[in-house]
Amino acid sequence: MPASMNPNQPLPQKKANQHNMQVADKLHGLVNTLQHANNGFKHIAERCQNRKTQTVVFGLATETFQVYKELASQMQVLKCKDSINHVLYNDCKTDIVNEQQAPKIDDTDKVLDECTQIEKNLITEFRKLLNDSLISGDLRKLLQAQLNSFLYSFVKLKMLRNYQSKTIDYGIIF
Repeated sequence: MPASMNPNQPLPQKKANQHNMQVADKLHGLVNTLQHANNGFKHIAERCQNRKTQTVVFGLATETFQVYKELASQMQVLKCKDSINHVLYNDCKTDIVNEQQAPKIDDTDKVLDECTQIEKNLITEFRKLLNDSLISGDLRKLLQAQLNSFLYSFVKLKMLRNYQSKTIDYGIIF
């Protein structure tokens, strides 16, 4: 009896399940990158000496955590599973414990350099998925919205460097 005649699982349903599993596998790379990004941003923010920069980096850590949870849930739905294999807790502390410490040197440039590598990794993973023909419909829209949100957050972080020097360079060449 041909597979399409099998009453237990019609062929279109089987293909849909295979497609969902392939999409979930592709999301796995981005979810791992988000997990590493969240940890990286938290560690950078905890070491950050400039209060404004620290707030923006903690914001990035929180955003990566939220996107991680959304995409991990999406993977769970695609794989038809009840639990997520990754466990990640967002324990970001937004308040500095000891405000009476000696004045700190502004380390925004160093922080930006560290965040740039994480930024590149995230953008690369998002674009890899958005360029994949398996990713379509609502998932594509979700990924594009998440990428746009990250790009906006990275611009805010980079603006801090320009804020320090009291000038803004828009990077426009005429």
